[in-house]
Amino acid sequence: MGFSEQNALEFIKLYNIIDDCLSKSLGVEKNDMSFTQKVNTLRTKGDHIISRFYVDLLIYAKLRNVVVHDTTTDEPIARPSDITIEKMRQIIQLMTQAPLALDSIAHPYSELLTTKPHHKIAELMRRMHKSGAAYVPVIEDGQLAGVFSMSALTAYISAKGISNINEELTIAQMEPYYRINNAKRTEAFFSVDANADIYDIDNIFNKTVNTGLSIGAVFITHDGSNNGQLLGMVTPFDLVRINID
Repeated sequence: MGFSEQNALEFIKLYNIIDDCLSKSLGVEKNDMSFTQKVNTLRTKGDHIISRFYVDLLIYAKLRNVVVHDTTTDEPIARPSDITIEKMRQIIQLMTQAPLALDSIAHPYSELLTTKPHHKIAELMRRMHKSGAAYVPVIEDGQLAGVFSMSALTAYISAKGISNINEELTIAQMEPYYRINNAKRTEAFFSVDANADIYDIDNIFNKTVNTGLSIGAVFITHDGSNNGQLLGMVTPFDLVRINID
């Protein structure tokens, strides 16, 4: 390229940064896929940021081709506007500096209603009714051991053929129905580590859209496992706290 128009040079620089971010998100090498293929793939996967700026990103791909491949003059035919440059910077900031979920939309462990295997279910249900909690993490030896919910209790009652709950019934006696990966559960739970940002969480929920899978919550644990030390929890209702404007 023989031109030196400042916005065009800045556009190419920012375009390459976005391309690198797209490659990183997909876990591919930069030249494995075209910019447009990466954008379309991430949109299909439900990526929140890509979906929001989908049209802009496709325009950038076309504009980049005009700017880079025009060799007839020392000036580019297309001059990216200041508004375009600013929006590209905004996209890069969202892709690289999104707030951590634990610091923004998650309910920290200290605020969660939790229970332990030896706790009585009847008392826990009263506490749930008072607090409005639908999913209660079960903590055992300081680690996430499962989740108590009404659907888990219903599955237990159905399997045992009982019609009411004994006041002395404990969480432990519901084994294995309160376990996260129990096949009888009607909702799914996912776990991420403490470095997960708000868009990592949003992408988990987006991936289940139109799949028939109901997500109860995403747990944030110290190592991202389903049985790690619990740090926080995000439910579908917490997603509205993501500021995308």
